[in-house]
Order: sequence, then structure tokens, then C-alpha cells
Amino acid sequence: MTGNLRRAATATREEARAVIDREHSVGTEPARAPLVRNGRPARWLHTLIYLSTLFLAYSGIAVLLEGHPALARPFGGHVPTATSHRLVGYGLLVAAALVAVVWWRAAGRFVANSVRFSRIDLRWLAGYPRMALTPGRSEPALHRGHFDPGQRVFNVLLVLTFLVLGVTGIAMGMPERFLPSVFGWSLRIHELATWVLIGLVAGHLLLASGLLPGYRGVWRAMHLGGRVPAATARRLWPLWSTAPQRQRATARNAGGARQPSTDQLEERGARRQQ
Repeated sequence: MTGNLRRAATATREEARAVIDREHSVGTEPARAPLVRNGRPARWLHTLIYLSTLFLAYSGIAVLLEGHPALARPFGGHVPTATSHRLVGYGLLVAAALVAVVWWRAAGRFVANSVRFSRIDLRWLAGYPRMALTPGRSEPALHRGHFDPGQRVFNVLLVLTFLVLGVTGIAMGMPERFLPSVFGWSLRIHELATWVLIGLVAGHLLLASGLLPGYRGVWRAMHLGGRVPAATARRLWPLWSTAPQRQRATARNAGGARQPSTDQLEERGARRQQ
């Protein structure tokens, strides 16, 4: 099994380098030109989610730590804070449902790209500390994903945590006298999931801030046009970083005709590899 793993990892590295070499030979764009990682709709959705999450996290802590009334004072006390927390939580659930219904293709691609793992991703995770802290000295293991393996783990944990918070929040919104035992268990699980969410958000903010050398400039993926430095893109998303260049070069050669999206290009590449 070790031999198969090594051959798979070697094949992935060779495939990625071959794609990158082809892109450089085309001469489409300067190697250092920033790459567009996310469009405007994705950036606006991300802003809505993180602002709502920050509010829910703070107001949730203020409600849970009822013995510290100073936390709830900005919202007018414990009861108004709990009411605001519940209403914003319901609003976020409605927004998530609308996104899943209206943009179901994009939502499906997000889920598919987040749960797609392979054994070669273990090598990327094993070398993650060196890549994040000393990117110039350690070349990260290559992967095929639209998201890097760390992002995929984060996405899965975040979605599961939101689901747990949503279900338990709805259960706690029901009259307690009808479901006393359900309310008690929902409150305990909701509290635990709140602290898990805070840990996930804290880790995400650390990486997105660009404080770690391996993530310099990654915060621009969701801000200021959604462009990330080419070096960062090649380090975190080696195969994806070539897809936009391939798409733009094809568009120019075709006289501006409609071209397949980045996700479609990646899916076609994956099918060819199979």
C-alpha cells in the first residue's frame, strides 16, 4: 500500500508540474500576475456569513454567560440579546436555504469539492506546518482539489457545526413545557457547538489574516477584488492556479466565445485522469 501511495503522489506532482509548464509555455500572463479566486457573489455571501457568525458567536456567549451581564449590555440586557440572537440565527438559516435552492449548482460544487479526499492528501497535511511557516524552504505536497486539504477539513467541520447549531436552535425555540428533555439536551449540545464554532473561526481568521508566511495575501481572495498573489495560489491550489490562465487563453483564441468555467475544467481533467 505504501508503494501505491508513493506512486499516486509522484503522479500527482508530475501532472501538476506538466500543467504548469504548459501554461508557462503559452505565455498568456506574467507569472506574478494576481489570480482571481472568487467572484463578487461569493465575496458578498462570505461577508454575510462571517458578519452573521461573529454576531451570533458574541451574542451566544453573552446569553450562555448570564452571570456576566456586561456582555449583554450593548444589546439592552439578557432578554433582548437572546431575542436578537434567535432572530439572526433564523435569518441565517433562511438565507442558507435560499442559497441552496437558487444557486444549487454552486452549492453542489462546494459540497463536492469539500468532501473529495484521497490518500495523497495525507502527505499535504503532514507537511502543512513547514509549508505554513517556512514556504520558501519547504515545497508543499501537491493535491488535485479546488480547496486544499486543510480547507476541505475546515469546510466539513464548519458545515456540520452550523447544522448542529441550526437544529438545536430550532429545538430550543419551541415551547420548553412541551419538550423539556429535548430542550435540555439541545441547550448542552448548542453550547458545545458554539465553542467549536469559535475555535474554527479563530483558526480561520489566523490563516486568512496572512500572518503565517505561507498564507501571505490570501485574505484578498474574499476582499478587494478577490485576487490572490500568484505564488500563494500556486502553493495552496497548484492545479487550480493554472485553470484561470487556461480559460483566459482559450477565450482569446476563440474570439471571446463562451468558455467552460474553472470547475468544469477541473472536472474534465479529473475524468481524463480516471
